Amino acid sequence: GFNDPDGEASERFIKKVVAEAKDISSISVELESSYPEWDWIAEYHLSSKRANIIRGLDLTGMNRVLEIGCGCGAITRYLGEKGLKVESVEGAERRAEIAQLRCRDLDHVHIINANFNDLTLPDHTYDAVFVIGVIEYAQKFFSGAVSDEDAVVEILKLLKRALTEKGVIVIAIENRHGLKYWLGATEDHYGKPYVGLCDYWGQAGIKTYTKSEWEVMLGHAGVKKWHFQFPFPDYKLPQVVLDQNFIDHDEYAYSMLYRINSRDYLTPWQSGVNEFAIWKSLHRSGELKKFANSFLILAGTESVDFNDILPVDFIYFSGGSRKPEYRTITSKSKNKEMIQKKNIWPQNGTSEKFNDQQSLDTSYISGSLLSTIWLEAILNPDPARYEALVRQYDRFIRNNIKKNPNVSLLDALPSNIVVDNAGEYHIIDQEWRSRSQLKPEFLLFRSFFWFANHNQDLLSSFFQINEISCILEFVEYGFKIVSVPLKPLLTNFIAREEKIQFSVSGQKHVSPIHQVLTSPTIELPNKIVCSKLSWATDSHIFRDTNSRKLFYNSTASHPKLMYRFVSDERIAMLRFQPFTEAGFFKINKVSLSWRKAMSPDPKVVWWAKSKKDILSKAKLNRALLSFIKPDGVFYASSGNATLDFKLDYPFKEKPADGIFECTIEMGNNPSLGHFWGNDIIMKTTNDIETKNAEKINQISEDLSKKRKEVELLKAKAKNDQYG
Repeated sequence: GFNDPDGEASERFIKKVVAEAKDISSISVELESSYPEWDWIAEYHLSSKRANIIRGLDLTGMNRVLEIGCGCGAITRYLGEKGLKVESVEGAERRAEIAQLRCRDLDHVHIINANFNDLTLPDHTYDAVFVIGVIEYAQKFFSGAVSDEDAVVEILKLLKRALTEKGVIVIAIENRHGLKYWLGATEDHYGKPYVGLCDYWGQAGIKTYTKSEWEVMLGHAGVKKWHFQFPFPDYKLPQVVLDQNFIDHDEYAYSMLYRINSRDYLTPWQSGVNEFAIWKSLHRSGELKKFANSFLILAGTESVDFNDILPVDFIYFSGGSRKPEYRTITSKSKNKEMIQKKNIWPQNGTSEKFNDQQSLDTSYISGSLLSTIWLEAILNPDPARYEALVRQYDRFIRNNIKKNPNVSLLDALPSNIVVDNAGEYHIIDQEWRSRSQLKPEFLLFRSFFWFANHNQDLLSSFFQINEISCILEFVEYGFKIVSVPLKPLLTNFIAREEKIQFSVSGQKHVSPIHQVLTSPTIELPNKIVCSKLSWATDSHIFRDTNSRKLFYNSTASHPKLMYRFVSDERIAMLRFQPFTEAGFFKINKVSLSWRKAMSPDPKVVWWAKSKKDILSKAKLNRALLSFIKPDGVFYASSGNATLDFKLDYPFKEKPADGIFECTIEMGNNPSLGHFWGNDIIMKTTNDIETKNAEKINQISEDLSKKRKEVELLKAKAKNDQYG
């Protein structure tokens, strides 16, 4: 098997959660709520989004399927819920056990703990073989293969022989030339940027491929037909999946990628660019498919009709911040100009949702989203055009409300309006309805607010140029364009919008609207630095696997760093590396907490509660210098500077039953790059060496004097003896 050594403790946590959960379905809210946001391994195995990669497949008519590398059973569970007879193979024993627990109520699902290369697959047996996020390890299965590509070809040949006449192989994998990797995101398997772009030089055993490389390998494996779909931001937790034909034939297919940003699962990376603008440019030049971050590939025989299995041009999933009963799937069937929206979860809501319907069908309109047209006008920059667009939108919603007073336009925001080639506006998504009469001014407020909030990073230069210090000022700017006073309406609008958001999303995912409105939009340039926390158990040995990296903004006021990790043993030592370069910093407080799984309340087990306490408990390595004045300031002469804390505390709990949390509260604005601090250390070292030299010289002189005195005494004694 291929256990991730850094994930073993997380897998034990996952196993405990799955074993104790009452709802283990593929859409389980209980499982989704069990892990903290930082635990990517748990999210990958327990999120309901995992099955999104194959929710657009029509599995009707299939009976028996095979899954290679089922992990902890996220995809397995979904296949079992579709009524399929599932045989899932997993090489890692613990993951196989978790998958078995996840499917414990599905008698037609069988988990097999075995390595793939130990299996003999029956010929012409399976209607589908699923290989989701595993074929990149092909050479680990076939270590004797000449290359990674040859190993993939051999696996495809074996799987192809196991298919029925109309069977298909379903593959999901990253694209090593995906856009996010060009923008600096780390490679998902090696944790380093640009590895895949450099064709994995110096790396071995794990490899992903480009679209053209896949087409060559499929051909070499004797596959007669294949079809690509493209999940965004990637196959792991997809929010939208686009079919290759839709991308090729719909000139506005890129519009589906608005506000869908790539994600780095190993570091808190941000691309720092307008990804949507890049996708738009790539699509218009015919290159979008080449740079998608992931692929969904279906491969089969000549008799396979992919339109039967892949019936949709696209499928779009609502955000995970919604309450379960409001999460939806929106899709467009091939060769039909209709959009269907349906709920993923059983509908039981009674708030502002569209009645109590399970689905909502509307016509498909091809065109640009009005929100992207606004964005383009602002970024060009062309404020006069933006202001004209705002006035046009104002007229549009007022005319619609006047003509259709009984039709709710609560959702007629710029992101839900398509502008066709003739410049006509079309409202495309009226998912929500207002129970009270809707005023156009409230719709304007919603439009300006959400447009600015969703595009805040992209609008930062516009905010700076126009001295817009918060979203409220942007909303005021919009109301000024249409000559409507905002102040007398604002309090009511904020209260109403908060009611809507808390109804739909719940308090966990919503910041108060007034807080978002008034939060600063103009900030100091960010200086993102990397910190590292390592821990040791009673052996007092620090290992690379027992560490967490955390990126933070060094220009932020009093950065608060929180490292969460799982350990089978009591934590005896902590080692903190504040950043990877020279600089000054303060630490105000360090604490270690532990909380039991599923419990929201951590218990503090050790802390250094003041600067003085930190200085007394920390052991500094030679790259660190502490200052008595100013109090609690440290200077790191290089990126190797660390503080070690030896922990002494009683701990009666079983560590593996919970999660450790180490919180380090930094002082205000760590100051980086001040290499003159090295001069302080050098001067201090020189001073010490000088003082030591002076002491040595003084001792030498004293010894010389003593020797002379001794010689004089000896001479005097001799004279006395013979005198």
